[in-house]
Amino acid sequence: MHSSRIAEAFALGDEELADALQPSTVENLSVLAAGRMLAKPAWAYDSGDLPGIVEILEARFDLVVFDLPAVSKASSAARLAALLDGVLMVVEADRVPSVVARKVRHFLAHSNVHLLGGVLNKCRRREPALV
Repeated sequence: MHSSRIAEAFALGDEELADALQPSTVENLSVLAAGRMLAKPAWAYDSGDLPGIVEILEARFDLVVFDLPAVSKASSAARLAALLDGVLMVVEADRVPSVVARKVRHFLAHSNVHLLGGVLNKCRRREPALV
C-alpha cells in the first residue's frame, strides 16, 4: 500500500509521523502515542489501511510493540492483533475472572492471533494469616 494513502487515513504524513515519534529515556526506543480519542475508535482498527501502517512501522523499526485495549468478543483490537507477529495477553488479577481470561484466550486463538503467552498483573500480595 502506498504510504500517502496510509498517511491520508490517519492524517499523518512522513514528516508528521517522524514528529509524532517521541524519543524515550531508553536508548533506541521511540514511542508513538495514540493521540486524541476518536469518535468511533473501532474505525482505526477496521481501516483497510491498517496492514500497510503495520508494514511501514515494521520496516522502520527492529521491534514494534502495540498496546491494545481489552479484547472481547467482536473486538476490533483482535483484527489488529491478527496482523502482528505475536501477542502477549495481560490479565489484571482480581478484576478479570479466570473464566473470562480463558474465553479471551480461546477467542484470540480462533481469530488467527499468535498468542506468545500471558502476564498476570496487579496481583495483591496476600500475607498468610498470623496465628
